[in-house]
Amino acid sequence: MLGTAGLPHILSRFYAVPTARSARRSAVWEIGLIGVGLVSIPLGFLAGWVGTVFSREAADEGAYAETEVRSLTGAGAA
Repeated sequence: MLGTAGLPHILSRFYAVPTARSARRSAVWEIGLIGVGLVSIPLGFLAGWVGTVFSREAADEGAYAETEVRSLTGAGAA
């Protein structure tokens, strides 16, 4: 979470505040918010996958075929 993508955002906080104490506070908030954002994306995908795998609902092949045709042909696009 504190790798290449997050580092510039955190470092920029040190130049945007007047004192060292506020810079530290700002960086801690920034690390926390970046961490929540980065962790929530894979958790959302995992929740969607788990919901699909353990769904008791029967697969609707007709809806799948229609969606596939629309995505490949652009039919129904506004």
